[in-house]
Order: sequence, then C-alpha cells, then structure tokens
Amino acid sequence: MNKFFLPLCAVVAMALCSCSTSGLKVNFTSDNSTLETQTRNISGFERVDVIGSPTVYYLQSDSFSVRVKGPNAEYINNILTEVDNGTLRIRNKNKIGFVNISSRGDKGVAVYVSSPDLIGVTLNGSGDFISERRVDTDVLNISLKGSGDVRFTDVVCDRCDAELVGSGDLDIEHLDTRETSATLIGSGDLDIRQINSARTQLQLRGSGDIDIEFISGCGAVDAELLGSGDITLKGQVRSLDMRKRGSGDINSNDLKVGQ
Repeated sequence: MNKFFLPLCAVVAMALCSCSTSGLKVNFTSDNSTLETQTRNISGFERVDVIGSPTVYYLQSDSFSVRVKGPNAEYINNILTEVDNGTLRIRNKNKIGFVNISSRGDKGVAVYVSSPDLIGVTLNGSGDFISERRVDTDVLNISLKGSGDVRFTDVVCDRCDAELVGSGDLDIEHLDTRETSATLIGSGDLDIRQINSARTQLQLRGSGDIDIEFISGCGAVDAELLGSGDITLKGQVRSLDMRKRGSGDINSNDLKVGQ
C-alpha cells in the first residue's frame, strides 16, 4: 500500500505547485474568502487608464477617491495606482505591456475610483471598467483594446468618442450627447442607446457587431462597414448614409428615417 501512496502524494504535490504558480487560474470567489481594502492617497485626475485584468468601478463624485480591494495585502500591493499628467494609471507592478510576468496576476482585485470629472477611459487587456451611475462631462473618450469590458449606465456629454479594438464589449446603456463617433475594429461588440445626437459616425472593420438605438432627437447618421460584421440600427433619425464593402450587413429595418 505504501508503494502506491508515496507516488500518489508526489503527483498531488506537483499539481498543487502547478496551480499556485498560475495567477490567472486562482479563484477568489469562495464564500470563505475575506477581502481587504486599502485606500490610496491620490487626486488630480480626470482620465483613467487600466492595464491588465483588474475590475474598476467608477463613480463621479465631488471628491477624489481610490480604494483597492483584494484577497490579501500581497495582491493589493501588487496593483500600482499613480497619476501622470491628469491620468490615473492602474496596472500590475509586474506587467510589461500586456504581459503579466508575475505569478500573482491581478484577477480577484477590484479598484474603486471617484473623481469630480471624467473625460477619458482607456482599458488595455481583459479587465472591466464599470460605471453604474450618471457621468456628466463635456467630452468623453473611451478606448478599449483587448478582450475586456467597458460599461456605462448613463452618460451626459457634448461629444462621445468610443473605440473598440479586439474582442471585448463596450456598452453605453443611455447616452445623451450632441455628437457620437463609434469605431469597432475586430470581433467585439459595441452597443449604444442614445438621444439628442445631432450627428453619429459609425465605422466597423472586421467581424464584430455594432448595435445602436436612436431613442429620440437624433439627426444625421453615417455608417461604414468593411468586413463580415454587422451594424444594426434602430429607432428614428433625420438622415442616414450607408456604405458597405464585404459580406457583412447594415440592418436598418427597425430604423425610421426622415420622419
């Protein structure tokens, strides 16, 4: 019996060692886990730049606030937050570009951010940027590169520029703006429900999907499709200009034009 027991222990030990060195496979959602919180003394930013896989929750507020939550201090301290020329940068200390050279990774870590104004969000990687309350600003630039998710519940601004490169998801549930520019390059999904936009420019290159719903008060729409993806337009607009090259479709069956 001992002859079989010892090799079995060796196999189990090897498996445990393998799991412990793969930060991306560690599961922090256990009911028994207790998250720790660390408050960072950071202010003076109006843009947020995220690299990697942490989840960032944003709330527009009268004051600045940055809090990092994670399973323990080691994971929390591995998340770097710094302000550079008005931009709050959030990343793993051991990242070079998109590559994580740390065995710890940054999955399971959440960063809670507040600021009086937000004019730009950049997410590079597989993380999440989530804004569940209204963001009221002049101009909002959103850039997602990778497989992550960016979600805004409610945005009010004069102009919104949204760019998605890769396989991620970019969603604005309610956008009140005067002008919108939305670009998708790749296989991701870009969804916007908007009102009062006098001009909307849409461009899709690749196999992804753009879905835009014009609720009310929307004017001219310019949609360009290059590739095998689909652009779906719903609601009501004053005018529509469409250009298409490739096997994809611009579906405007549920769009009323000039009424």
